[in-house]
Amino acid sequence: MWSDGFGCQHCGRCCRVLGIEYELVVSEQDVARWRAEGRADILAWLGRTVFSGEYQFPVDPRTGDEVVGVCPFLRKLPGRNLYVCSIYDTRPEDCRRFPASREDAEQTGCQGYT
Repeated sequence: MWSDGFGCQHCGRCCRVLGIEYELVVSEQDVARWRAEGRADILAWLGRTVFSGEYQFPVDPRTGDEVVGVCPFLRKLPGRNLYVCSIYDTRPEDCRRFPASREDAEQTGCQGYT
């Protein structure tokens, strides 16, 4: 869970810099959960296995190219400069643990630490 002093500002920086400052992989546990939930929409964005039990994510299902930039499940709130995750309840474990430290947050430009 989050370190002391962190409060998410819903800036979306963590999800808008994928492949630039922060590479996301998903575990076999994430994949198994999505299969059990019938989440073909998420599974479509899986790439090749990176390490045993880990997959590239997100990978464009049309081209097979690793997505550089915005996570396809990030949504901007209408009329506001705030972002939410459309798969929040079943997001990857890597996302659940972010940020693991102040340095981790700073790497993406996150302003969640006070």
